[in-house]
Amino acid sequence: MSEAIKSLLATQGQQHVLKFWDDLSTNDKDSLVKQVEAIDFQQLNRLISGEDHVTDWDALAEKAELPPAIRAEDLKTGPDFEAADSAGRAALHNGEVAMVLVAGGQGSRLGFDHPKGLFPIGPISGRTLYQFII
Repeated sequence: MSEAIKSLLATQGQQHVLKFWDDLSTNDKDSLVKQVEAIDFQQLNRLISGEDHVTDWDALAEKAELPPAIRAEDLKTGPDFEAADSAGRAALHNGEVAMVLVAGGQGSRLGFDHPKGLFPIGPISGRTLYQFII
């Protein structure tokens, strides 16, 4: 057992992880060491302390850029499914995706007296959520 692993676990108050060290096979010991080494204790401590909850939403909003608007009619001559799928997966991987999520029911909290799916969300076209889905 490496002293570095013992020390790391001790500084985090996690020495109990090694309680059954002597009962483990060589493969299990190697696996446990790799798992401990893979833990980002700094990030874990930030999450535990709640530091991850401090988000400057105003700063994020200032950096936000509007996505390009695409009309449904343009999709007939636009990229094929494979290209769109590839671009979508890349956007997901790069954290460049936003989502509109609405619960069912009326849009009264939006100041809209119809179902939320009829609310015009298209920035240019004014299309509703239902129109985009269909």
